[in-house]
Amino acid sequence: MKYKLHIIRKPVKYFRLKVIDEKTLQATAPTKMSQDDIMKYVKQKETRIVKQLTKIAKAREAFLVEKNQILLHGEAYTIMYREWQGKQFTLDHKTKHVRRGFDLKDDALQLHWYKTYAKQYLTQRLKTIAESHGLQYNKCYIRDQKTKRWTCSSQRNIGLNRKLIKAPIRIMDYVINHELAHLTHMNHSQSFRDHCEVLFPKTKEARVWMRQYGNALK
Repeated sequence: MKYKLHIIRKPVKYFRLKVIDEKTLQATAPTKMSQDDIMKYVKQKETRIVKQLTKIAKAREAFLVEKNQILLHGEAYTIMYREWQGKQFTLDHKTKHVRRGFDLKDDALQLHWYKTYAKQYLTQRLKTIAESHGLQYNKCYIRDQKTKRWTCSSQRNIGLNRKLIKAPIRIMDYVINHELAHLTHMNHSQSFRDHCEVLFPKTKEARVWMRQYGNALK
């Protein structure tokens, strides 16, 4: 199986290998680690790497949609082109249609739409859930990164990846609650995990979904 390997050198103690998607690996290596040693290590992990890449490729099949559809909240929405709508768009969650004034079948326009919708939807969803728990965060950032999906900083800033809008709503809510839990516990201790269960009782089920499909979202 062919894949791309991105190497990042940092003043770290240990070599780390991370699968980004079904075609991409990211290696974080100590500054002085030679190219030969990096490739040797990757070669040693070849069987495990191929297994993970194959798993992601198979999981991605669950998100395949037709050319006239987009993936939204874990479901396929049919694109309805209505020129008269201009820049406005209408989502019908009951019939699973999205109506837009330009053709969303164009990849570049579709990506722009995803980013715009994600910023609006995720920002509001985070606000709503935080208020329901009586929690306060500082700022919300909607990112479009391959390696970082979501974060909560010590400054109480929460970052969410726009890809989340492609996941089922329950998974999106799990991720948001996960990051809100970090406002109290800036780690992944047992106390943090217990707090996640309090904020989002179906955390265990959501984690199972994430392990199977998380890296397949793009």
